[in-house]
Amino acid sequence: MREILFRGKRKDNGEWVEGYYVCVGGKYHYILTGQIDLMSGYPRFIYCEVIPETVGQYTGLTDKNGKKIFEGDIVRFRTQTSVFKPSFLVMWHEETARFIVAIKDGVRAYPMDKTWKYEIIGNIHDNPELLKGD
Repeated sequence: MREILFRGKRKDNGEWVEGYYVCVGGKYHYILTGQIDLMSGYPRFIYCEVIPETVGQYTGLTDKNGKKIFEGDIVRFRTQTSVFKPSFLVMWHEETARFIVAIKDGVRAYPMDKTWKYEIIGNIHDNPELLKGD
């Protein structure tokens, strides 16, 4: 079974947190960390409010260093026959219902492939400049 996981930037301190995404009433956005607080007298899930624009889903792939690749990450990659120098944005492609890597303007886009070697070099929220000039 594939792992369903999300990442988002915390509202209170700007740190990234991974877990399960929950939206309450279309207004409040949380990541449940999967951890349980047992110190409060009764068990409760630990959760963090996140900035909704930063929430991205885990692709199910890891980069060459073993880091999980999320929607919104910026990667470089190589296939068995080609090395791509530009930076590509990891995004969900609605029409084909799969993750792709694309130049920001969408001119060049490729479906993600588990046989390719990816390297995460940043993400669109912290490092948007990595997509400029490609």
